[in-house]
Amino acid sequence: LTQTLQTTPGALDVLIALADITQSTGVPAENRPAAYIALITQALTLAPGYAPAIVALAQAESRAGEPTAALTRLAAALNHRPGDVIVAVALADLYQTLAQPAAAEAVLGDIRARQPGNVSAALALASLYRQQGQAEEARQTLTQATAIAPLSAAPWLALAQLETSAPAIRAAFARAAAADPADSAAPLAAGQFELTQ
Repeated sequence: LTQTLQTTPGALDVLIALADITQSTGVPAENRPAAYIALITQALTLAPGYAPAIVALAQAESRAGEPTAALTRLAAALNHRPGDVIVAVALADLYQTLAQPAAAEAVLGDIRARQPGNVSAALALASLYRQQGQAEEARQTLTQATAIAPLSAAPWLALAQLETSAPAIRAAFARAAAADPADSAAPLAAGQFELTQ
C-alpha cells in the first residue's frame, strides 16, 4: 500500500477521501476521529509537506477541541512554505472561527502579496471582508479577481452576493456565465435568484 500511495498520482487524495468516508460510514462513531486521524497521519508520513493532508489534520484537531494544536500545525506549515495558498486559507479560516479576524486578514493579505494572481486567495479575502461588513473592500478585491481570472465564474458569483439591486445581481450572474460557460454554478444561482423574485 505504501509503495502504491507513493508512486500513484492522486493516491494521497484517495487516502484523504477514505479518511473522510470514515467520518460518516463504516466505522463505529466512537472510533471515527481516531480512524480519520490515523489515515491522515499516514498521508503525512508519506508526504510530509502535502497541504491537503496538513489542512485535514489541523481541521480534525480543531474539531477535537484542540484549536491551538491546529493553529500551530498550520502556522508551521505556512512558515515552511510561505506561498502555500491552501494552508494560508485554512489558517485564515481557523483564525476567523476563533474570532481573530485581524490575524486572518494578515495571513490572507500576505498570501495575496506573494501571489497577487491567485483567485482562491482573493476569494477568501473578499469573503472575510464580507463577513466583517466591509462590503466595499470585498467588492474591490473581487473586482481585482475578475481581472486576474477573466475565465472564472467564482469572482462574479461572489460579486452577485454583494449586490443589492436585482439588475446588478442579474448582470453579475450573466458575467459569471459568460466567463465560464461550462460552470453550472452561474445558471443555477441565477435560476435560484429568479425563483425568489
